[in-house]
Amino acid sequence: MEVAMRPRLLPDTHLLPSDRGVVISGPRHTAAFALPGMYPWLERLRPFLDGRSSLDQLTAGLAPQAARHVRTLVDLLVREGFARDAARDLPHGLSPQIRARHAALIDFVAARADSPEHRFERYRDCAPVVVGAGRLAGALVLALIASGVARIRVHIDEATDDMARLRECVALLGEEGYCFRHEELDGPLDRLPPDTGVLLLGSDVFTPDSMARAHTLAERAGVRYGQAVGRGDHVVISTVSDPRSSPESPAPADSPDGGGRSAREPASALGNARARKPSSYLRGPVAALAADQLCLHLLYRTAGLDGPDGDGRPSPVAEPVALDLRTGRFVGADAA
Repeated sequence: MEVAMRPRLLPDTHLLPSDRGVVISGPRHTAAFALPGMYPWLERLRPFLDGRSSLDQLTAGLAPQAARHVRTLVDLLVREGFARDAARDLPHGLSPQIRARHAALIDFVAARADSPEHRFERYRDCAPVVVGAGRLAGALVLALIASGVARIRVHIDEATDDMARLRECVALLGEEGYCFRHEELDGPLDRLPPDTGVLLLGSDVFTPDSMARAHTLAERAGVRYGQAVGRGDHVVISTVSDPRSSPESPAPADSPDGGGRSAREPASALGNARARKPSSYLRGPVAALAADQLCLHLLYRTAGLDGPDGDGRPSPVAEPVALDLRTGRFVGADAA
């Protein structure tokens, strides 16, 4: 059975009047159309191109000539890649409040794939458990909340002032109207809760024993795993993937375990007793930059954006990256 078209304008599509017609700038390209009188028609039509109304509904009640003109304009927008047919978008359960709060992120998804609300809802319901310590663990929790994740559980290795600050920030986000559940897991974390969807590690320093423990927890639970870990003056951010198919991050050359030994060996065998200190550059907003990047990797994976795009180009988050704490720039993970 044929489904009636429901046109939806792509995000960041702008209309600019010109002497000859209109210039349309979209997320993928810009094009000029020599069609006099086209701009005012598109401006009037634009608010209704949100994917909620079918083309038949948009033209109902119009004079035949006006209806044909609207159909011609919609066909042009779809053909030129400035709009798409949302008739077969997958259903979602997002409330109007959640859609309004996270409209920017939903638009980000909409510019790259169909069913943006459905895909965002998958990210929102990914049920992460955050483990680790320091600024990166706290920044990761806050980034997940701010980006719309509905339930976050956290297990911090050490009770520090960072945990007190995290609780204050979480409370402030709740007061600002973010809708989420935040839980702290007490005691030793020998196994993940049964409804865990992904395990994320945030650690200011490179500790092979903690990384191996987190990796093993994810592997045993059969959930995806990702990490943001400090290494000197860099933070290395992994992709989010199946721990059984992705090796743990190798140790840097200057670490005590850099001589080819496995990160699964006991800390004593690794000579890991020497305390490591976080980089002096890990201050201010840089921890949030690293956390946001790991959340982006998580979004791409859970929302199904990590495959090749419509032009066959690979996902921009297909590989781990490193954040240079001295410059605030992202570089290849090999540079860390």
